[in-house]
Amino acid sequence: GTAPGFILNKDGKTVIALPGPPHEMQPMWRDTVEPYLRRLSGEVIFSRTLRFCGIGEAALETELQDLMEHANPTVAPYAKLAEVHIRLTAKAADEEEAQRIIAPVEEEIRRRAGRYLYGIDEETLEVVVGKLLRERGLTLAVAESCTGGLLGGRITNVPGSSDYFLGGV
Repeated sequence: GTAPGFILNKDGKTVIALPGPPHEMQPMWRDTVEPYLRRLSGEVIFSRTLRFCGIGEAALETELQDLMEHANPTVAPYAKLAEVHIRLTAKAADEEEAQRIIAPVEEEIRRRAGRYLYGIDEETLEVVVGKLLRERGLTLAVAESCTGGLLGGRITNVPGSSDYFLGGV
């Protein structure tokens, strides 16, 4: 793209400005800003998102309350439309160490609430459902009324969904 970004240091302060469009911002972040911030802090911040469906935010938060008191890693719930995300974030010298810090807490969350866990990080519900349908040799068709085709739309937004999605009425 053509949108500019910059890093400005003045009077002991740093200002970082990035363009708004993700396809322009993400390479600048990955190639310039993230390495710059790592050099400044000497630490990395690594996050993993656990995605839950079939349990409300309050119920999941109650189940994990003691884990949310951790300082490193932090455990933070986020209510989303029809699902809940738990973000685990660790600070460490490198990403490998951050993942080691997160691992036992993630394992405990899975032990307590794993039956509601459907995905990790960027795995959406429609991607996971499609993967399961494909693995099991099953197909899916939908009949929608009040949703106006939104369910079929979510399913068909996944590349390769024609392998298992027959269509909708």
